[in-house]
Amino acid sequence: MEKTGEILAELENRIERLENQISELSSAVQKNKTLSFSKPEAVSDSRRVWESYRVAYKSRYQVDPVRNGMINKLIQTLVSRLGVKDAVNVVNFYVMQNDHFYLLKMHPMGVCVKDAETLRTKWMTGRKITEAEARKTEHGSASIDASSDYLKAKYREIEVE
Repeated sequence: MEKTGEILAELENRIERLENQISELSSAVQKNKTLSFSKPEAVSDSRRVWESYRVAYKSRYQVDPVRNGMINKLIQTLVSRLGVKDAVNVVNFYVMQNDHFYLLKMHPMGVCVKDAETLRTKWMTGRKITEAEARKTEHGSASIDASSDYLKAKYREIEVE
């Protein structure tokens, strides 16, 4: 319950900050009518993904993640690969993953983009395959392959006789 309260408080703070930003932008527009964006929907899509990532990251690490031009481009790439709705959910899901590699790297945006489709599948299916499970599956598959090869050889022996 405490975690839910913390998340709600963070969302309320975020809403307040966004309202302040909107107010500042409105003032800037009134002062300078030349303010414009080439693709307003792309800016807001990227902003939604960034905010989801930032809130999840701050919740996990108690600091804001780095944001710069490279991060902005990575977010745009993620949106183009997954769509904004999935990208928003995937970045949040990603930061909550306890995968050894992600933890060592501290959940950078570049790794999220690199693993975008895998993370989306894990998020959509609710399946979190661990390294041990992958090895077990691989070992089981190898055993099945060996058994199959053995049976095929035995079948060929029977055919020859």
